Amino acid sequence: WGVFQAIGFAGLVTLAFIKLPRWWRLAAGITLWGVYQWLLLTQHIDNINFAEVHSGLWGGLGYGIMMILATVVCQAFETQKMRDFLIAGTVFLAAGMLTAHYWGVSKNRLTGPYILISLGAACFFFYLMWFLFDKYKPNRLAVRLFEPIGKNPFFLYAFHGALMLIPFLFLKETSHWYWVSLLGVVNTAIIWLVAVWLDKKKIYISI
Repeated sequence: WGVFQAIGFAGLVTLAFIKLPRWWRLAAGITLWGVYQWLLLTQHIDNINFAEVHSGLWGGLGYGIMMILATVVCQAFETQKMRDFLIAGTVFLAAGMLTAHYWGVSKNRLTGPYILISLGAACFFFYLMWFLFDKYKPNRLAVRLFEPIGKNPFFLYAFHGALMLIPFLFLKETSHWYWVSLLGVVNTAIIWLVAVWLDKKKIYISI
């Protein structure tokens, strides 16, 4: 339920700015990001975020900031200015990596750098999807890779929640990043294999 709380609150935050012109939304997003990061540092709300599911109410504000900035980036996509789309993604990713040196990257604490890195990385991933399915036109390899996941999204979402318990058996707070990354890749591979198996068996679970 924390997912819906975060999405809902982020939507409400974005709703307050969505009618503003693009550059005003950019200014609002950057200003809110600065205030949010200041609160993380001075009021230690990152500890509150860490104790809540999906970072709780304050985390909803962080995701709202991400969504506001995303509306700025996506406007370039809507007008098919893909070069601007990639430039924006690069800027946000670089800004996130630079600030991460000072304030760290944490999804559970929903730090400011995490917001920027997530947005920047999402731009590149989204561009890849656009290139494969819209510009380059659907190729059979891309369809075979992603279609099985799209056919059982709800079940796979619930399944991944249980699968995420596995890393807790092997990882500690002091574990190196490469072990975390390795388990992330393994978990992703398991989810994809389950999706492919369900598709082959023509099993589709929906609500």
